[in-house]
Amino acid sequence: MDGWIKLHRKFLEWEWFDTDNMVKLFIYLLLSANHTPQKWRGETIGRGQILTGRQRLSEKLRISERNIRTCLSRLEKTGELTIKTTSKYSIITLCNYDTYQTEKLLTDQQSDQQPTSNRPATDQQPTTNKNDKKDKKVKNERNSLKEVTMLWDDEEFFHVWEFWKKYKQEQFRFKYKSTISEQGALSKLYELSGGKLETAMLIIKQSIQNGWQGLFELKGEFKNKIYDREQIFADLQAG
Repeated sequence: MDGWIKLHRKFLEWEWFDTDNMVKLFIYLLLSANHTPQKWRGETIGRGQILTGRQRLSEKLRISERNIRTCLSRLEKTGELTIKTTSKYSIITLCNYDTYQTEKLLTDQQSDQQPTSNRPATDQQPTTNKNDKKDKKVKNERNSLKEVTMLWDDEEFFHVWEFWKKYKQEQFRFKYKSTISEQGALSKLYELSGGKLETAMLIIKQSIQNGWQGLFELKGEFKNKIYDREQIFADLQAG
């Protein structure tokens, strides 16, 4: 595949930047998406689109299909992409592809810079550095409103945490007022669990089962019994 893409410094401020699999997948999609529309078996794959599937992405990126599914779900939820799925393949559309890869900016950059033959295009730095007051203001706003980053990159944990938020809202009419307060709850959970995924999920199960409003260290039967993540997730689904 020939050519190169533009990658803005603001990518460092992206809400998923500290999650390796998300960064790896998103950059791969940017590199693989059509720059111009192409025909494939009677279907037009447009600019900013890629025809692929979870299995192929898993093989290319050496990320499990389950984590690929989780990453795609998150990117879809936060508006980075949409997915049209058929029985044989998926067409992924990068929603802001024209913003990422504006024709004028690409043309200007190509005329000002000649990429080194063996150097990746994403290593090229823009010829002008516009770190003005407006950029700093945007950066500060994004930092203050940064989305919650999950401490464990695991699909079951992601859904268990969603169960916890739904439970809090239905039982106590409580909703985290900001992403900062939600991050604080996640940090507390991380400390209580000692960073262990199954323990964190079990702490949530313990609070829901006992009708507690907060998260606490494991007690009684929960402290002495061994659960696996699939069992915890299944128990919560069953209600």
